[in-house]
Amino acid sequence: MNDVAKKEEPSKDLAIAIPGALLAIAGKIKDPTREDVIDSYQFSSEVAGKLFNPNTQCEEWFKKFLSVMQDCGWVVVRQKYQKTESGSQSLKIGAIASKAVSGIGSAVLGGPAGTALRKLADGALKKLGLSEEAQQIIKRKTDNSKTGSVGLAACLVTESDDVVLVTSAVQTSKSGKDADWALFEWAGSSSDTYEAAAALMLNRKLYHSIRDAIIDKLKQHKQSRVLLHDI
Repeated sequence: MNDVAKKEEPSKDLAIAIPGALLAIAGKIKDPTREDVIDSYQFSSEVAGKLFNPNTQCEEWFKKFLSVMQDCGWVVVRQKYQKTESGSQSLKIGAIASKAVSGIGSAVLGGPAGTALRKLADGALKKLGLSEEAQQIIKRKTDNSKTGSVGLAACLVTESDDVVLVTSAVQTSKSGKDADWALFEWAGSSSDTYEAAAALMLNRKLYHSIRDAIIDKLKQHKQSRVLLHDI
């Protein structure tokens, strides 16, 4: 249904780039659940983006994104929002987003799960740096505003077979030519940073009832994604 760079290898941890975000999915999650995770995330992101610009309205966008995810069968277990002053330093948006993923994952599932989620996210970020095609997909959500945002998510299955997605979004001011949003990093002076994170659990039965409708919507809008694997 979407353009995919390479054929999936179900046994591998996967990284998927969509406009404005990067998803990491544990290899233990098999199809059709894996596609359900990707489709529901991408659909919710696009719906929220129709109402709010994530580069300038990250908080409003993220809350709408979570609302749509709930409509798709995801249960929000925990969510967190905060604003920080970065100070004058070189910053890596990927590190902030990955830390948020690990932190809320640990709070919900415990320390080992948080570590596994961060490993997934960091592996996806590393793989992203090797794919120009994936970077171009993510850049499609950037614009000429003075601020920008990107999303990072990691998904795994627990020992009790629950599918858990931990997702984060970070918005900060752009800082000229040294900012590389596609690689989740930028360098610059003091800026306010907004961070949002949430942990969600999938109700597979509920999503199954609306799966076809979501797939049709994504087909109609010809959404793109690039698959990276073996992370």
